[in-house]
Amino acid sequence: MIKPELKQWLRIQKDRQEKPLILLVEDDPEILVLLRDFLQSDYNIIFAENGSEAYKKILSDKPDLIVSDLMMPEMDGIELCCRLRNNFDTSHLPIIPSDSQS
Repeated sequence: MIKPELKQWLRIQKDRQEKPLILLVEDDPEILVLLRDFLQSDYNIIFAENGSEAYKKILSDKPDLIVSDLMMPEMDGIELCCRLRNNFDTSHLPIIPSDSQS
């Protein structure tokens, strides 16, 4: 279920006639392709394979939304989230954690 605030944010983005920028952080190429195929019609997408690479891209590209795997090499999704929340310039960014373990 999508929260009303997220629906409103998505509506505003569509009204602007520009696609929001999403950063997908995932070390599994199959999941990355699946997410890309599902989202690419409505969003501009950039990719990172781990938390360290993602953090650099967040600072440089300033995505509107971050979808991050939790378990990754170098820097995991939890540490990435903590760094983002502790940085004034990134603390406002919405993050959707994902976990592909069964």
